Amino acid sequence: MRHGRDGKLPMKIAVVFILIIFFSYFALFFVLGLLKDYEWSDMDWNNSGTVSVFEVMNATDVGVRDSGKGCKEYYSLKDGLAIREVCPNQ
Repeated sequence: MRHGRDGKLPMKIAVVFILIIFFSYFALFFVLGLLKDYEWSDMDWNNSGTVSVFEVMNATDVGVRDSGKGCKEYYSLKDGLAIREVCPNQ
């Protein structure tokens, strides 16, 4: 069954559908990163001074725990290794 003049309507719908899924995937991880209870400045995982969209998305894989010295330690949920430590007096 052909639609339109040259039958390309189903192809256009498929491309739009794939783009919607692609952007929805990134939007989901971005929103999940924003829902973490982290300070915006604490999400600067590479200490560049700015927080990128990908650093916010990476926050979904990061947990926080007390380090015992009154500091917050951010760690990887995958293996439990420390990523960074943030102390209130720094």
